[in-house]
Amino acid sequence: MSRFTVFALMVGLSFSLKATQLFTNPGFETGTLSGWNLASTAGSDDDFFPDNTTTTPLNGDDTVGPDSGSWYAVSDMTGLVTPESTSLTQTITIPLGTTSDILSVDMFVNDEFGGSGLGGEIAIWANGANPLVATPLFVAFGPTDTAVAGGIPNPYVVLSLDVTSHLVAGTTYVIGALESDSTGPINVGVDNFSLVATSSAVPEPSTLLLTGFLAVGMLIHRTRRK
Repeated sequence: MSRFTVFALMVGLSFSLKATQLFTNPGFETGTLSGWNLASTAGSDDDFFPDNTTTTPLNGDDTVGPDSGSWYAVSDMTGLVTPESTSLTQTITIPLGTTSDILSVDMFVNDEFGGSGLGGEIAIWANGANPLVATPLFVAFGPTDTAVAGGIPNPYVVLSLDVTSHLVAGTTYVIGALESDSTGPINVGVDNFSLVATSSAVPEPSTLLLTGFLAVGMLIHRTRRK
């Protein structure tokens, strides 16, 4: 094995892939919506709430509850402003050097009356956009309006998408869920949000220097053995 091959191998081993979860409080296990931004149509009480039961907090509509852990977030309302929307989002900056972005979330949509509006969606908006009115840059799921059949709440849909082509490293976005209805209550539940940004972790100069010393040491040891 040549000196160059040994050194290249050592340097290669000192580099690694770094995966970073970009959402804060992604599974709502704090029992709160800490880290999340809420917005609702003016005059409406439609909103997202943290929940650890199988009924919604305002209307008491049946749900499947959290998909994992003890908590999830669910939209609910009592009065109706026609039409109305509510959003649950975070403002996220994609780290410089990111080479891959995987967005995932578990989501259900319960339309208690059927045909009540747009339903629920998961989307990405430009930084500073108001999700209630702005056109998304990318819709990852929906808008889906799913009627509840026979009173049995709908199960979660598990979403996992490679959104690398829709995000630019160093750029900030608004990412999350939107629920919209026009004639009756729609409950949108979300759990286990995740946006994992992967990049190559470049070692510190001191690590490269140590790697060089180790490679030289290996060469000297090998030469002496010969």
